[in-house]
Amino acid sequence: RSRIGAHEDVLSMGKLVSRQLTSGTEQIGAIVFSTSIPQGIDFAHETAEALHLSSNTHKMNIHAACSGGVMGLIYIASHPELQETENLLIASEVYSPYLVETTNDSYKDDPSAADAIFSDGAVAMKFRGRDIYLLSHLFQRFSEEPDDSIIMPKSVHYENISYPVIADLVNGSKNNKFMQEGHDVYIKITKGVPPLIRQVTEAAGIEGLQNKLIIPHQGSLAVVRGLSKLMPDYSFLLDIREGNLSS
Repeated sequence: RSRIGAHEDVLSMGKLVSRQLTSGTEQIGAIVFSTSIPQGIDFAHETAEALHLSSNTHKMNIHAACSGGVMGLIYIASHPELQETENLLIASEVYSPYLVETTNDSYKDDPSAADAIFSDGAVAMKFRGRDIYLLSHLFQRFSEEPDDSIIMPKSVHYENISYPVIADLVNGSKNNKFMQEGHDVYIKITKGVPPLIRQVTEAAGIEGLQNKLIIPHQGSLAVVRGLSKLMPDYSFLLDIREGNLSS
C-alpha cells in the first residue's frame, strides 16, 4: 500500500506497488487492475509489460469505483485456471484533480465532504485463487438507472474502452469534478447494504456464527458507524486513520 505525491498517475502508481510484490522470476497467472476513472489505457496490459510478464498472463481491467477491489477478488477466485497460479490484484486511484474545494465551508452543506477524505494512492496484493475461499457473492445496484447521488468527472473517456474490462460506470459531471449528495448516499447505503450482507452470509451458511467480521469500503466514517449501529450482531472493521485511500 502506498500513498504517492501529486506528480504520480494511476499507471505509474500501479507499476510501483506491483514491482514491490514481484521478483520478476515467478509465473503470474493473472493481473487484474482496478481503477474507477477510465482513461482509454489498458492498465493491466501496460503493467504486465512493465513487469516483463509472459504473454500468456491473463489480463483484466475493472472500472467500478468503490466495488472494484471486491470484484477483482471474486473474478480471480471464480476462475478455475487461476486457482494454483500466483495472481496480482492492483487498485490505483488519483482523485485530487477532481475534488470539489472544501476550504470554503462547503462541507457544512454536505457533511460527506468532511467524512470522506479521498487521497491518491495504490495498493496491490499477490495470492493464489485457492487462497480466497469464496462461499457466496452478490452484486446489486441500488437503482437500475444511474442517478445523481455520485457523479464522476466527465472528462473520463468511456467510449475509448476497447480492452478487456469489467465496468460499472456512473454519471459524469459537467464541471469535471467528483461530486456526491452525501445525505442520499448515506441513506441508500444504510438502508440497502444490511439486507445484502445478511443475504450473502445466509447463502454462505455463516449467518448463525457468533463472530462475523465485516470489512467495508473505508469511504466514510459516518457510513461505517451507521452500519455498525444497525447491525450490532456483526463486527465492523474501521480503518480511516489517514483518510480514505480510495484504492
